[in-house]
Order: sequence, then C-alpha cells, then structure tokens
Amino acid sequence: PYHHNIRPDLVVLNVTFDPPIPQVGVPFQSMIQYHNSGEGTATASLMFIWMGNDNGGSQVGNIETPFLLAGETKIVNFTYTASAL
Repeated sequence: PYHHNIRPDLVVLNVTFDPPIPQVGVPFQSMIQYHNSGEGTATASLMFIWMGNDNGGSQVGNIETPFLLAGETKIVNFTYTASAL
C-alpha cells in the first residue's frame, strides 16, 4: 500500500569493546552495529554515547552516523578514553 509518511526504525544490533572491560584512563575501541528495520531511509545523524551503570551515568560523546536505507545495516567505530563516573 502507498504511504506518504514512511519512517525508518533504527535498532542497535551489537556493541563491542576492545578491551572487553575498559579501564579508567586507558583508550578503548568500540564497534556499534545498527540496522534500519523500517521502510524509510534514515538520514545521517548523531548517536549519543553514554557511560554508566544501573544507578546512572553521563553522556560522553557523539558519533556521526551515516544514512541507512530501509533494510540496511552499518557499523560505526570509535575510540574513547574512559574516566571515572
């Protein structure tokens, strides 16, 4: 059917860290795999990165994410140095 308001639906599929348990003051690599399960194209945007635990946390950065066509999956990588919360 025709839809004039087709929307994307972004889903994070996987997040990995190298090393697996980042240490305060030591840079680590992260890979985030995300997928557009919607019918519309997702425009390029920012992914907000938060560090914390069940008791809270804080935003530590942003990653520019490229556009995603419907059904497409992409991976973004970044390096970050953890600080104490």
